[in-house]
Amino acid sequence: MNPFTESAEKSVSGFGEKRILAKIRDWLGASNSPTPYGMGDDCAVLPIGETNFNLITSDSLVYGQHFDDTVLPEDAGAKLLNRSVSDIASMGGRPSGAVVNLFLAPAVHIDWLRGFYAGIEAAASKAQVKILGGDLCATDGLVGASVTVWGEAPRPITREGARVGDAIMVTGSLGGSIRGKHFRFTPRVEEGSWLASDPYVHSMIDLSDGMGKDLPELVPDGCVAALRCKGLPASEDANILAAKTGRTVLSHILDDGEDFELLFTLDPACSIPRFIDSWRERFTTGITHIGTISYAAASGALVIDSDTGCPISVEAGYEHLRES
Repeated sequence: MNPFTESAEKSVSGFGEKRILAKIRDWLGASNSPTPYGMGDDCAVLPIGETNFNLITSDSLVYGQHFDDTVLPEDAGAKLLNRSVSDIASMGGRPSGAVVNLFLAPAVHIDWLRGFYAGIEAAASKAQVKILGGDLCATDGLVGASVTVWGEAPRPITREGARVGDAIMVTGSLGGSIRGKHFRFTPRVEEGSWLASDPYVHSMIDLSDGMGKDLPELVPDGCVAALRCKGLPASEDANILAAKTGRTVLSHILDDGEDFELLFTLDPACSIPRFIDSWRERFTTGITHIGTISYAAASGALVIDSDTGCPISVEAGYEHLRES
């Protein structure tokens, strides 16, 4: 059967990423592990004994889709590994091993491949990850790679634990990643591990597709995220881009994606000032209280501006199956 179709209604782009994932869950039937430790989170979670869990995640990088000739091969290799390391960090784990699969056209330059692996090695050394093998596949014109990374966590933090009254917190600064951060970022492994040790932390995700798309993943049924839009930590790059694009800084924060910061919710019984003080004693990474999980707004929106009560669109961010 030819995998391609001219019918927009029958194409995967016509269904979109979320609907495709829902269908895959249905097609897998009993083989699909239910949440919170199955599809739908940053990592798959496998119990190993009563006090520890394996975390497993994978990601891909394709020439022409995720990088181009303007990107150094070292940066592309580092990004391939670091995206999955960030997933491990977002569940409070520490990465330990990885396998890398290559998809190579015969004409790929050996010096490019050497640089690509130099980037992987640098990122693996920093994250204390051992590269344990993989696969090499010859392709017709395609250049890319995929990685599977695993690690461990004593208490995996999923996307599903948020409750009404939880404070919404974020690390670092946001927006404008296209100016370089999307290839040169540090996964928040130490920060994520520390957060997972705090019983007041209820849920967590890393910001890969943009605040506007990732934040709703933490919002429980019947609830809304009331966002302090004026207090969001904008990066210098977001401000620079806004001056060039004519878009607002807020839109860059919500839509740009690939910030790879940690977004998490915190029990209202926790003293936010005391929590922030403890954080600052340990990390140079910034942290900001950006909102609250509340009962659903009358509009039915998943995210609202806490000052105005107006809904915030969550249709932006990166869509993996959007037609170009």
